[in-house]
Amino acid sequence: MSVPLPPAFMTVDLDRWRGASSGRDALSDAELGTIAGGGAGPTADEVLGVYEAIAALVADRAAALAALHRSASELVRSPDDPPPFVLGIAGSVAVGKSTIARAIQVLIERWPHRPRVQIVSTDAFLLPNAVLDARDLTMQKGYPRSYDRPALLEFLAAVKAGRPDVPAPVYSHVRYDVVPGEHEVVDRPDVLILEGLNVLQVGPTDTEASDASIVSDHLDMSIYVDAAVEDIQAWFIRRFAVLRQAENSDRQAFYRQFEGLSDDEAMPSRGGRGPRSTCRTCGHTSLRRVPARTWSCARVRTIVCTRCCSVGHDPGTAATRRSGTGGRDDR
Repeated sequence: MSVPLPPAFMTVDLDRWRGASSGRDALSDAELGTIAGGGAGPTADEVLGVYEAIAALVADRAAALAALHRSASELVRSPDDPPPFVLGIAGSVAVGKSTIARAIQVLIERWPHRPRVQIVSTDAFLLPNAVLDARDLTMQKGYPRSYDRPALLEFLAAVKAGRPDVPAPVYSHVRYDVVPGEHEVVDRPDVLILEGLNVLQVGPTDTEASDASIVSDHLDMSIYVDAAVEDIQAWFIRRFAVLRQAENSDRQAFYRQFEGLSDDEAMPSRGGRGPRSTCRTCGHTSLRRVPARTWSCARVRTIVCTRCCSVGHDPGTAATRRSGTGGRDDR
């Protein structure tokens, strides 16, 4: 007779979870502004009722791991400060990873001993757009092979080794690209929060590469953020609208190309007309526009079929494409 296994996960309803909150001082407007990051962030009640218990759990685990490290150092008579506690936050695009990371950062830094918390996004380790274009990976930006995986693993290894002043690239959402020559320095924080799409990506499955290091090897704790698809889509559209409407004098700003478009043209998934094209591969009419490639005329918009993922161009801009690229096929 088989013995039933205990459940793999513990499910906690919201009321019970809110009861784990410590009831610390209310959040200031400045703290809420930091958490929001320029967008529509969570309310103070949401931060304290949902994320404070998570932050407390992270802080407790970090303190326990630091105590274990100090005990081991004393045992071998090699005093050494503990390396940063690395928290990984994964989830889909626009699910709220960055907001949750900032909320946890703000809440942990309010603790009496004032631990230092830094946040790094794996977006910083995306290959530059020029490299993606050269490798024909523009349409796969955000997919595993669009990242500089060796650089990301080297960064994490240096952080976990306790090295000071570890540089990390800087990614600009305004430019939608890695900023050349710019770096942020991770200098032995108490907690490093690493957030991104690929934080919990599994390793290679082939035998020869099965012993390769993966990002999660360097994590001390991980969180996966999930939400209803409809909510994620609404958050993505809201974020896109904010970025598109924001005033920006940077001539390299990615969203400047959408300035002359109406809301329906820029965001067809909101219920607007969208492109009238038909997929040449499967005949499907549900298509979405994506930004033009950098070598194309700025007015040409690429389209992607939502059924078979075929890539093409909006026929309405075909004449512009021909005149703007000297007749060159830019697909």
